[in-house]
Amino acid sequence: MRSAAVLMLCAFAVTACRGGDGDAAGTAVAPPPARSTTADGADPQPGRVLVSFVRAAGRGDAKAMWGLLSPETQASFGQTLARFSAGNAHEFEEGVGTLAPAPKVILSRRLDPTWSVAAVAGDRTVEGELEYFTYAAALKSARGGLKLELGGIVASGHRPEPMTEIDERRPELAVNLAAGADIVEALLWLDGSRISARRGADERPFTATLSGRPRRPLAPGRHQVVVFAATRGTAEASAWTFVVKAIS
Repeated sequence: MRSAAVLMLCAFAVTACRGGDGDAAGTAVAPPPARSTTADGADPQPGRVLVSFVRAAGRGDAKAMWGLLSPETQASFGQTLARFSAGNAHEFEEGVGTLAPAPKVILSRRLDPTWSVAAVAGDRTVEGELEYFTYAAALKSARGGLKLELGGIVASGHRPEPMTEIDERRPELAVNLAAGADIVEALLWLDGSRISARRGADERPFTATLSGRPRRPLAPGRHQVVVFAATRGTAEASAWTFVVKAIS
């Protein structure tokens, strides 16, 4: 799951600078555009852009990272490359940049004319310990290409808890979402396939709980979950992993 410090900073900074970025509850996201993708919207380009960002973070290239951020995300990070270089760039280098040696794309989808989602995963070493790390991002069509949109929606309460081992073969997959405007879209993937998910009935304004279960029992081993959520003006993605224990 992406660095908690970076996630919270991005989310609240963008939310604060955008204020009410949506004022029409329940407005549907536009359908996918006509393009050469597979039936489920698979498109390699979002994954390629995210890998480029990961590799830029790994080498500490603040200018390259900056160029891959959406204008709104740039504004939330101080509006200038100099401020980004002195602050958030280091957090990305120490966070998602640790995947730079061998990032594996686990999801890459074009969702509609504005939004895409991608996620990467791989092994990394933190304080001498090897761990499997996942990172997801929403991408926005801007300035002639796809740019990372980081913030505006906070994802928390991931279930199963990230990096845990569980006995259940058909676990509930769930996440809590909070934004500064109405959440108009929320999607869930397990191991690269869309999961039929529902939104909780006890939602408060600008919040939602998204949950679903796999149709079939999961095989023992590692599994990866990705969630995407959008308001009318911003979007966010989050990824995490858990392990199903082998039957003894």
